[in-house]
Amino acid sequence: MQELGGDEFLLRLSGIKTKDTVSKFASDIVHSLKQPIYLSSVGESVVVGASVGVALYPDSGNTSEDLVKSADMAMYSAKENGKGRYCFFNQEIEQKILARGVIEKELRAAIDDFSQFRLLYQPKFDLKTGHVVGVEALIRWHHPTKGNISPIEFIPIAEATDIIHTLGDWIVMQACKDIQEWDFRHHLPPEFYVAINLSPKQLYGNKALRTFQYQTQKHQVEVTRLHIEVTETALMFDKVSAKKTLDDLRSMGIKVWLDDFGTGYSSLGFLREFNIDGLKIDRSFVSDIECDMNDRALCAAVVSMAHQLGIKVVAEGIETTVQSNFLAQSHCDYGQGYLLAKPMCAETLSKKLETGLSKPKHTNVIYLK
Repeated sequence: MQELGGDEFLLRLSGIKTKDTVSKFASDIVHSLKQPIYLSSVGESVVVGASVGVALYPDSGNTSEDLVKSADMAMYSAKENGKGRYCFFNQEIEQKILARGVIEKELRAAIDDFSQFRLLYQPKFDLKTGHVVGVEALIRWHHPTKGNISPIEFIPIAEATDIIHTLGDWIVMQACKDIQEWDFRHHLPPEFYVAINLSPKQLYGNKALRTFQYQTQKHQVEVTRLHIEVTETALMFDKVSAKKTLDDLRSMGIKVWLDDFGTGYSSLGFLREFNIDGLKIDRSFVSDIECDMNDRALCAAVVSMAHQLGIKVVAEGIETTVQSNFLAQSHCDYGQGYLLAKPMCAETLSKKLETGLSKPKHTNVIYLK
C-alpha cells in the first residue's frame, strides 16, 4: 500500500488470476469502509466511505505509470456514479475523462470575462395566494461554437476544481446587480428573494461569507434578499465547517434552504443541527404524486413535519395541475416548476414583475378526494 495524497491510497496486487477475485477484493474494501467508526473523543460515529478505481495489467496499461493513471480515472468515474462503489477502467472512461479535460480548459478560458455566462431565474410561488415570493438563480453557459453546455456537464468539473469559487463569486455578483436593478424599477416587496446554490467547496472557509458581504454592500442590496440552497450531501463532507459557514451566513440575515430533501441523509435531528429555515421536496417525489400513494403520503408528511418545526417547504418540479393542487391541499407553502413558470432571463423577469407576476390561473386549488 502507498499513500498518494491526503485521502488517496494505492494498492498493488499480484498473483491475481481472475477479474472476479479483484471485484470481490474491491467490494470488500468499499463495504468495510462503509461501517460507522466511533470517535470516543467527540462521542460521535462517522462514516468514511471509499470510491475504488481498478486497473488491470495489461488491458489498462503496460507500465506502472499508465496503470496508476487508469486506476485514477476509474476512481473518479466511481465517484461520479454515486461514490461508495468500485469501477474498472475501460476505454469509455478514458474518452469521458479526455472530454472532461477539454471542457475544463474551455471553462477556465470562459471565466476570464464571463461573457459566455448568464443567469436565469425560476420563480417560486406561494401556493395559497399565487403570488411570487422569490426566484432561484440558475447559471447557463453558451459556448461560442458548441452552443449551450448543460450545467450537468460543467458544474461537476467546476466543483472538482478551484473554478467553483470564481464561478460562485460571479453568480453572487450578478444576482446582486439584478436585484438592485429590479428594486430600482419596481420597488420589490420586502419578502422577495433570490436563492443561490452553494456547492460543498463553498461551505468551507469564509470566502463565501466575504463574497456575500462585499457584493451586497457594493450593490446596496439588503442581505435578506439573498437565500442559499445547499444539498444534504454537501453538508456531510465536513459537518463542523459547513455548520460554521451556514451559521455565519444566517447571522448576516441570509436564510438557508435544504435542497433535494428526501434523497440523502436528512432527519429531524439533521434539520435542527443545521438550523435549516426551509426545505425543498425533491422533484423525484413530486413527479409521482398522481400515481403513487406512497409519494403522496410522504410529501404530505414532510410538509406537516416541517411546519411543526417552524420550517417552510417548497416543492420543486411541479409540472401538472394535479401535482400543484395536491401540494396546495397539503398546505405546502411554495411551489416551483415548469407548470408555474420556466426559468427566464433577468430582463424577462423584470417585465413580468412590472405587470404583476403570479402563478397561472389554471393552477388554482381543486381539492382532491
